Amino acid sequence: MWKPFWRKMMGFSISCQNIIGLSYIKEHLPEHDEGLRSPDTTSTSSDEDDFFSNVKQTHSHEISKQLDGYLAATAEGVNTLAPYPAAPELRCSSECRIGHRRVKKSFHSCCFECEICIAGTYINHTADPNTCQKCQEHEWSANGSTSCQNRTVVFLRHDAAVSIVLMLAASSTILLCGCVLALFVYHYDTPVVKSAGGKMSLLVLVFLALSTVSIFFFGGRPSPTTCSLRIPKFLVFYTATLSCLAVRSFQIVFVFKLAAKLPKAYEFWVKHGGQWLVVAICTIAQVLLSISWMSDNAGPQPSQIQHFRETVLICTLGNINILFAMFTLGSLLSLASFAFAYMGTDLPKNYNEGKAVTFSLLIFYISWALFLTLYFALEDNHVDITVANAFCILLSIWGVLFGYFGPKCYIILFQPERNTATYFQAAIQIYNLQMR
Repeated sequence: MWKPFWRKMMGFSISCQNIIGLSYIKEHLPEHDEGLRSPDTTSTSSDEDDFFSNVKQTHSHEISKQLDGYLAATAEGVNTLAPYPAAPELRCSSECRIGHRRVKKSFHSCCFECEICIAGTYINHTADPNTCQKCQEHEWSANGSTSCQNRTVVFLRHDAAVSIVLMLAASSTILLCGCVLALFVYHYDTPVVKSAGGKMSLLVLVFLALSTVSIFFFGGRPSPTTCSLRIPKFLVFYTATLSCLAVRSFQIVFVFKLAAKLPKAYEFWVKHGGQWLVVAICTIAQVLLSISWMSDNAGPQPSQIQHFRETVLICTLGNINILFAMFTLGSLLSLASFAFAYMGTDLPKNYNEGKAVTFSLLIFYISWALFLTLYFALEDNHVDITVANAFCILLSIWGVLFGYFGPKCYIILFQPERNTATYFQAAIQIYNLQMR
């Protein structure tokens, strides 16, 4: 009667665990049970029927209690194989490589997938192997990084080669303006200086020198002061220069072609200092526009542009509408200068400012057209745009300095015979004869 009962109770284990079960029974039965310790019961290959027959004849009650305890312990997950060592730990996922985070794929913590940390993030496997931390604003990282690095700060440094060239060029331009000014002051009473505008020509040279000072605001780390002054400093004094050229060209045409037809208008112009009034109005208008641009809430300020490994320091353009008005005023004055200079192309050679003014304005137009081209072509290279802007300003100044004052300096220094009152009067007489 015991054989079918135990077959039913141990059917799940007899086939695969008979050795373990028999060993367990043998080791836990009382030591005085000689019948169960016969050679037949210690052999793992003994006949199953003989074993249960022997169990039925001796201590059947105690054996059943031992087997019930064994089965209950097995069902509850208790390690019944003691004194065997603990079972090895089982992992369903291998460790992630460096720079990868764990992404759980089930509720078990040991089951996960690995995902690389993208650029701009990093992972600290010791602190948190499951999360990619974001780098700070001034830092960068590549894909699969375990730390972040500081971005390189980029701006037009004072010690850069191109910056040194700009500073030397600006200093040389200011020095050259001073030399031409000294030359004109020394030969102030000569016809060449008078025909160039006299006092107004001296003022133009001062304006050109002051415009050149704006170059020094382009180098170094951008600050509210440098960002606010670099463009207005140039535009205010260059607008004054263009207004002087426009007034001078108009005045020559007015004297030779309109004074005889409009004597009262000419008298009013001379009596009330019309040329100085125009220069003052244009300059003040540019000053007011510049102040509005600098004081606007969206005025020029230092700013940062974050690239992958770089932080580029730039100056914002401020209010675009006001800035456009500032450049528009200068452009209108340049067009007026060009128009009046063209109207005087048939005047006496010594008073003909057409070629000089045209050359100066041509350099002005070409330089700013080149700058706009580079501005859109180098949209992401802000340091090169800053350099191009500075060189554009220098070219505009050089155009007036060499195009307008260059020929006059050449006559004063190398052709003094053409710088006499007799020579100029002869040129005027020839013009009057041709006009009859």
